[in-house]
Amino acid sequence: MSRGRKLLLLAGWLILGGAALAVSQPAEATHCRGTSHIMYGVEDHCGYFDNDYNGPGTGRDVYDGGFNNPFGTGVNVDNPTELISVVRNGINSGNDWYRNSSRFIVLSMLGFNGGVARGQVTTTHATRCPRVACIDEWENRIRAMSSQGTNAAGTWVGPNGRIDFHRNYLLDCGTINTIGQNDGAVNDDVAPYRMTSTNSNCSDTYIQDHIFFFNTNLDVVYMIRRDCANPVGDLPGLPAAFYEVNLSGTTPTATVVAGATTSVRAAIRNTGPSWSEPGQLQISNPGNISGVSQTNLTQYQTSRGFTTYWYWNTAAMSPTMAQASATLNFTVNPTTPVGTTLTFLVSYRPADETGLVKTDVVTIRVVSMRYPSFIGRNGDTHAGGGIGDNCAPASGFVQGNPSSTSHTQYVVSASAVPGISAFRYLSGGSGL
Repeated sequence: MSRGRKLLLLAGWLILGGAALAVSQPAEATHCRGTSHIMYGVEDHCGYFDNDYNGPGTGRDVYDGGFNNPFGTGVNVDNPTELISVVRNGINSGNDWYRNSSRFIVLSMLGFNGGVARGQVTTTHATRCPRVACIDEWENRIRAMSSQGTNAAGTWVGPNGRIDFHRNYLLDCGTINTIGQNDGAVNDDVAPYRMTSTNSNCSDTYIQDHIFFFNTNLDVVYMIRRDCANPVGDLPGLPAAFYEVNLSGTTPTATVVAGATTSVRAAIRNTGPSWSEPGQLQISNPGNISGVSQTNLTQYQTSRGFTTYWYWNTAAMSPTMAQASATLNFTVNPTTPVGTTLTFLVSYRPADETGLVKTDVVTIRVVSMRYPSFIGRNGDTHAGGGIGDNCAPASGFVQGNPSSTSHTQYVVSASAVPGISAFRYLSGGSGL
């Protein structure tokens, strides 16, 4: 069976599976060099980590007691929290078999092919675990497939898929199964093997209980037998749980007159590859604004620093959804002094699976209303001086504005300039 193949559901069970029986092994380990890979890029009966053809002794279950009583812990794994706890405890266990089996489960669920180092579990990886240790990325993937809770007995649902903790399906001969290679030292390993009537109980009536992991298309991406914790089938692993949300804050007006109305818009978009988690978008209150209305924003609250803000509780976002946004409309108080800068802090969390907070700053400067220093009316005046050709001087007038001032300019008028009592003038000039 090829990796990524969708398994056929028939009458509530799958025609796929594996058995956890002892398999005869040679007396000494032999390094595998063939190319007949059957699971995770590994050959039949060759170790996932070391590529050795079994070890001394006989094969064993991946977990003693499987997920019904792993290593005698008394836990019957029936939900995501118990699954995460049992596997994490294995990673940190002093029992070499429990520790290496847990490493195998984590790394194979993340889609690593054989030959990966055991220690990869606690480090990052460029494509599989880019921001957190692989054990943490693995937990994030489990949570992303179950965070919305259970909708039926033993079934948990999340934005990235679902987990069925109890599903019966048929174990027929020819199925790819896994088995432990226990050498009694620090190199315990797990190997895939193809089931036959001589090395297992496979048959067309042998049905066993498994844990199933489905993506959002209901493709089975991972399965593991409950009574032995043996993964079954060459499958791609759990969907990635890392994501990144981009944030931008904008305004249509970089400057505004006191008393005018404008807005600030905050936009977010999940760039994937996974669904994001629910989050919160905030726009702070810079003061000197009133008459607020908003789209997608809730009335502001006070934070610990006594800063007020408007907020928007966002739902989980798919990596394919369009940009989402919230807008704050407001009026700048008429008494706001000219030259004041209104500073809005826009923030969003979590912007990735580590809880990152992203921020942006939007500034708007308060300016004075612009007035012309003077207006020449009924005159034919050319730029640079002079009047129109072949035209008698026109009888016009100049009207000033008391709200403006004149600097480095002059005007000639045959009469007093209404509305202006005096011009400021530079050296060499004169006032009216």
